Amino acid sequence: MNTRWTIETHDIVTSTMDLARERARAGAPDGLVVLAAEQTGGRGRRGSRWESPRGGLWCSVVLEPGHVAAPELTVAAALASASACSGLTGVNVQVKWPNDLYVDRAKVGGIMGETVGSAVILGIGINANVTEEFIPSVEYYRVTSLCMEAKVMVDLSALLERLLAELESRVAVVVGSGLTALLPEWRERSAELGRAVIVRRQDGAVRGTATGIGADGSLIVSANGQRLLVPAHGDVEMVLRIVPGVEELS
Repeated sequence: MNTRWTIETHDIVTSTMDLARERARAGAPDGLVVLAAEQTGGRGRRGSRWESPRGGLWCSVVLEPGHVAAPELTVAAALASASACSGLTGVNVQVKWPNDLYVDRAKVGGIMGETVGSAVILGIGINANVTEEFIPSVEYYRVTSLCMEAKVMVDLSALLERLLAELESRVAVVVGSGLTALLPEWRERSAELGRAVIVRRQDGAVRGTATGIGADGSLIVSANGQRLLVPAHGDVEMVLRIVPGVEELS
């Protein structure tokens, strides 16, 4: 394992994000990784519950990235996670903006980014060896796991080592050159680029086509002849999802 990373391991925790947040507030060093075998209160984006049984990879990483903000690092972490999963298993893992990992339109993992003081915490959850009986039913999308897709159990230690190596290289790119340097890779791995999407916000729903990603991590959507920038976070409540069967919309 790269010496940059300090691994703090746990058996069962409420949330690795909660522990990492506590460590960051107490002055945790850059590169601390809080790892757990199981989470009882794992959360996804906007507070949604994320089932985190044994067999998954559940960790949170504390970084001191200087001027780089959480949204950019969330994209970097999503690309690193997708690359690590694909490289280890051969499964084509895509990134659904801004923080989800998908295999053929089924969610296999997700990333959360949060700022605590000068630190950015990246929460990473991947359904690695989670079997079908522990996969929850979700209204708008399917959920899967790497072992279900690859038809083989995943070496969690190897996955973590590969993920952290991939993360370190992409964080260095973003810190040195900005998120734009990762945009070619994002385009290759994007689950929704060129497809129809629905952006839900407080003033109603907008249909359009995902056309790109901005330097700040915002998704660019073409809708009704206009170019919309959908921020990864902000005052406007927005939810972006892939809409099955309506790729022809623009």
